[in-house]
Amino acid sequence: VASAFTEVKGLKSKVWLSDKENNVYGGVYTWENRQSMEDYLNSQFYDEVLGSHPNFVNVSYKAYEVLDEPTQITNP
Repeated sequence: VASAFTEVKGLKSKVWLSDKENNVYGGVYTWENRQSMEDYLNSQFYDEVLGSHPNFVNVSYKAYEVLDEPTQITNP
């Protein structure tokens, strides 16, 4: 599944997360812009890959804004 994400337009990075003890998995996505994220959430890819894959259940998301000033300090 991970290799399919390399083709998602506007996706700069995805960090894969796991809590194996509780069988909970997730990811932190970094997008070029909010529109790229919205396009992904409304895409056929999202529906087909996340909607039909048996390991993806109870999928949810929360969008956050990037704080540019401190981010530029830690990611020059």
